[in-house]
Amino acid sequence: MAETSEKNLYEQVFDMLNTFNAEQILQVLNFMESVRTKPAEKENPFLEAIIREADSEVTLNQVRKELSPIRGNLSDIIIEERERM
Repeated sequence: MAETSEKNLYEQVFDMLNTFNAEQILQVLNFMESVRTKPAEKENPFLEAIIREADSEVTLNQVRKELSPIRGNLSDIIIEERERM
């Protein structure tokens, strides 16, 4: 796309739509509807899993207490483990 003005983008879309058959246009419309109704945030499967599995009863202080016996800096430990491989 050489120019990205709004008018130019519309023209490019309409020009391409004119080359599609009815089934392809329906697919484009379905895609456009999914884009329009999709939340603004990108899906994040990891975050969704964490939220789903999280225990709202566990406090930050409890997490800190459980993790406190771990010695050293976690990033240093990860780097050290990678270097051993």
